[in-house]
Amino acid sequence: MAITFARPSAESLRELDRGVRKVSSVDTELGGRLKARARAAAAASAPLDQLPHKIYTIGLEDLVAGGGRSRLKLIGDRYILEGAEGGASAGEVYFDEGGQTHTFAEVNLGPFTRRTVEAVAFLSKSRKIQADDYEFSVIRIPALYVFAVWLQHKEPEKDLVVILDAKQPLTARRKLRTLEAFLSALRKEARKALKAQRDLAV
Repeated sequence: MAITFARPSAESLRELDRGVRKVSSVDTELGGRLKARARAAAAASAPLDQLPHKIYTIGLEDLVAGGGRSRLKLIGDRYILEGAEGGASAGEVYFDEGGQTHTFAEVNLGPFTRRTVEAVAFLSKSRKIQADDYEFSVIRIPALYVFAVWLQHKEPEKDLVVILDAKQPLTARRKLRTLEAFLSALRKEARKALKAQRDLAV
């Protein structure tokens, strides 16, 4: 029992491969690093796309309205292409609501890729998490500058969330909370953001 990861569709993996090849042809430095990793992965009989996980988001209106899992929208798959030691990069593939049309989005070199890798290592050592089964995913709320790890449990009330900090690695001080508590804590900020948007529109 521990953290598990998503099982992406063949279409998602094809789009990831197509997109990474295209990016690598333009960014030769990144392309070289990814090719080196691919060779190492092949030698170890391991996949290039590591730690595949789902990306979720939620709009400000839905956040203010309340509710739990049902308000979160699944928007795509995210793959770690390089670990923290390699500079950290992630590939993202988005899809429509029906999950039929997949589109390569980007290779992301931002700080949250490194934090994701670190979070997996840190959370995997937690006795609480080792004692149960959780699927690793992330919640991204651009309007509030929030990026969080969501550990999904088969029983929704046992879902756990921890917000990641772009500047600091995850530590024991950053407590895990339930999904309900996480969403509830953001509602006040969501109301402020909505008001600011409406005021600008006047």
